[in-house]
This record gives sequence, structure tokens and C-alpha cells, in this order.
Amino acid sequence: MKTIKIAIIIFLLTFGLSVFAAESAENAGLYPLGAFLKTSLDPRGFAMGEASVALGNTLGAGIFYNPAALGRLNKSEFTLGSYYFTSPGIKMDYFGLAKNFGDIFTLSFGVIQCDTGTQERTDISGAVIGDFKNKSSATFFSFGGMYGPGLFFGFGIKYIEETLAGKYGKTVTTDIGTIYVPPAFTRLGFGVSIMNIPLAQPVQFLSENTKVASTYKIGWFIHAIETEEIVWTFAWDNNIPQDGRFQMNIGTEFNFYDFLYI
Repeated sequence: MKTIKIAIIIFLLTFGLSVFAAESAENAGLYPLGAFLKTSLDPRGFAMGEASVALGNTLGAGIFYNPAALGRLNKSEFTLGSYYFTSPGIKMDYFGLAKNFGDIFTLSFGVIQCDTGTQERTDISGAVIGDFKNKSSATFFSFGGMYGPGLFFGFGIKYIEETLAGKYGKTVTTDIGTIYVPPAFTRLGFGVSIMNIPLAQPVQFLSENTKVASTYKIGWFIHAIETEEIVWTFAWDNNIPQDGRFQMNIGTEFNFYDFLYI
């Protein structure tokens, strides 16, 4: 009965956020630091339409969606990725290493880098007066573990450095999250996370004091079909960034023999 009550409460909270979440676009532009961290580089998360806050059980999900996903790992992992976005010409790279200590916990370490290349510097009239490069990086340390039947918790720290338009800034943020998979019905799961919570004071960056924007995530998943050969999953996430608009993400995937994901 307790499990059912928890599941109902989290589902209603998820639905309520979908219906009543207010836009916070008026904050856009106030948080230039760490904007590159909003871009997920996790292939499975991309394929799921970024509906991965509850579904995640990989290192990539732990980096970009919910550190509690590390608690669901049952083996050590290494991940490496490089992406180039032709418009507006941004290159992003990352690597991560997770060490699993059985059912106790998992530790991870990695780096995310973003390079927008060389851009022209202009004066107030629009005349080109030179060029500059924008570079950003985040070094992270995270852990996750199981702290009760079906209950997973994760926590992470990021050290962020950025050079934008010739101006340098640095700060520290944290990620925190939980995932709950009811032991009585393991086809269903719920997740909540807050990514990039500022730990340092606002940074003097460009023309004003700024800070990293946190993103609040809540969602659920359900395995519609679950056999030894195939698992068919649906997932639904709500993302609420401090400096942007509310987003609802829905995704589905087919898992064949726990080897091929479509």
C-alpha cells in the first residue's frame, strides 16, 4: 500500500507540472555561465527525446539527466563522445569513467568540453575589429547508490570554467537526484533531479553578476512489454530550466536482448 501511495503522489506531481508549469523566459540571458551543460550528449537520451530522468541506468544518464542513475549501474563503464553541430558550428566532447562497487555504490569522474571556434569581434557600428574564441569546460565527480528497496540516490559536483568573448569566469555547481522503482511493480519507475545548482556566489562575468541556471527534472517510465528477448518502454519527462521555457519530453524505445536499443 505504501508503494502504491508513493507512486500515485509522484505521478500526480508529474502531471501537475505538465499542466500548470509557468514559463520563466523572462530570466533568459541572466545565466550565461554553464549554458553548454543544457545540451545532452548521451546517445540513448537523444534517442528517447531526452525523457531519461527516471529511465537512466547508464553513466551517460548519470552525467546529463540524473546522478541517481549511477546507483542503478551493475558494472563499471567508460564513455567517450564527440559531436559537431554544423549550425552554429559548435564542437562538444566528453568522456566519463564509472567504477561500480557492487550493490554499495558507483563513483564516476569525467570532463565535458565545448568549443564554438573563432568568431568575429565587432564594434558598435558593426565593423570587424578582431576575433575571439569561446571555450567552456566542466569537470565532474559523482556517486550514486541504492538506499532502500527500489530507492536510488545520486549526488555530483561540477567545476566549470568558461571564456566567452574574451571574458573568463569559473564556478562550482552540484547535481542531486533520486529514482524510485517500486519493488512490487518493477515495470514502473519515477525520477526527480535538480541539475547545476550553484554552490558559489554570483560571478562577475561580462557586464554583470551572473550564475549558472539550475534545471528541475521530474518524470516516469513504464515497460509496456518486458520479456527476455525484448523490452518496450515509454517515458515522460518534465524539464523546468530557470532561464527558459518549460519542456515536456516523451520517448519510447525497443531493447533487444539488452544489446540493441532502437
